[in-house]
Amino acid sequence: MKPARQQAMISHIKLREGVIDYVYKDSLGKLTGGVGHLLEGKEHNLGLFEEGDRLATDTIDNWLKEDLQVAQSAAREQAYLIPYCTVSFEDALVSVNFQLGSNWYKKFPTAWKHLTKGDFHRARAEIQYTKEGSNKASAWMVQTPIRVRDFLAAIDGLIYTLPTKVVTKDYTNCKTII
Repeated sequence: MKPARQQAMISHIKLREGVIDYVYKDSLGKLTGGVGHLLEGKEHNLGLFEEGDRLATDTIDNWLKEDLQVAQSAAREQAYLIPYCTVSFEDALVSVNFQLGSNWYKKFPTAWKHLTKGDFHRARAEIQYTKEGSNKASAWMVQTPIRVRDFLAAIDGLIYTLPTKVVTKDYTNCKTII
């Protein structure tokens, strides 16, 4: 990822997640700190952090860098499976992976199926609502509506704008559609 695009992604993630310099419990009751970093694995099992602990700026920056790399890697893999995936949609996938984890699509299997088949209108409905046509907001929409609207806007970009670039399998290049 080019430095300007990487910095824009970092700024976007910080804006959406917030930067909190202490350990807190997120909306699901899980210990979290920094820029939405979920304390799990070694950090959790060894009890390295407790709620209320202050976090050093270096710790926050390192967690963000590590978490963003995981999200970007997952987004690249997912973008390859979505027809007409634009670079901006791949960036939206990074944000989704950062927030919900690399297996987010397992929480939205029908939406994922529609995305991979290029049925973007139906994917959009599955993300926004508990199920297509229900008009009942999904739990994700209720919990973090701005994040969902970001993703819906990215899906709209696939629907309403003829993409000029498609992510290719080697992930580093995009090809122009003629």
